Amino acid sequence: IRNKGHLALTQAGRIFYEDACRMTSMMRKAVQHTRAESSGASGTLTIGFPHAQFLNDYVVQLRQFTKDHPFIELLFTTLDSNTLAEKTSDGSIDIAIDREIVFSRDNAIEWKFLYSEDFYAIVSERHPFAKKEVLELSELKNEHILAMNRETNPGMFDMITHLFMAYDALPNLIATANCHETTLMRARMNEGVVILMPSLFRDNMPDDLVVVPINAPLASHTIGLAWNVKNENPALPIFLDYFHTT
Repeated sequence: IRNKGHLALTQAGRIFYEDACRMTSMMRKAVQHTRAESSGASGTLTIGFPHAQFLNDYVVQLRQFTKDHPFIELLFTTLDSNTLAEKTSDGSIDIAIDREIVFSRDNAIEWKFLYSEDFYAIVSERHPFAKKEVLELSELKNEHILAMNRETNPGMFDMITHLFMAYDALPNLIATANCHETTLMRARMNEGVVILMPSLFRDNMPDDLVVVPINAPLASHTIGLAWNVKNENPALPIFLDYFHTT
């Protein structure tokens, strides 16, 4: 409709124009998706971990990855370390986030360092250690060390054992729990000491527990990315390249 030099769409014309814009947008997305598929930049990528907290410091990067690669869908799943290693080996998990030792049985799995964390002793506010500023490992050898059982978390179980053995001691492990929250509950009952890293307690530490640093150079662990080099998921190298360069 032309009116005094002004051109306006009729109602039917406006509907036609909006439909045309939608169709153009759909066609543009279809072309982008086809190009992404041909370059391998589409599909799904499954990321597994025993604790979602292991990725706390990488959420911004993951968001940016999905923004830069909109046709690659990231799926997340929580698994115990044993299952995580098995599914990384068989290709069910594309990227695993855990300690290197978890994947030591499969030579086809590669591992890339992400970060290190120190261990801390966590005790009830009623425990004598609650008043200490720092603990020597030798002070812990006669304490009940509350931990997850070896079947559920073999990596953590072995790590605590090897930590004590490195200082010529054996831990008095009470390893009956199937999750870290249970060990913290037992610590609240003043039944012993929990040894954990900050990523697993900093967001949900009960007020009646006290965190004490451990003075031992070996009291730490490293977390990294693991993947099977035989995994043929075309999205995998794109993700790995992104994390290698960011």
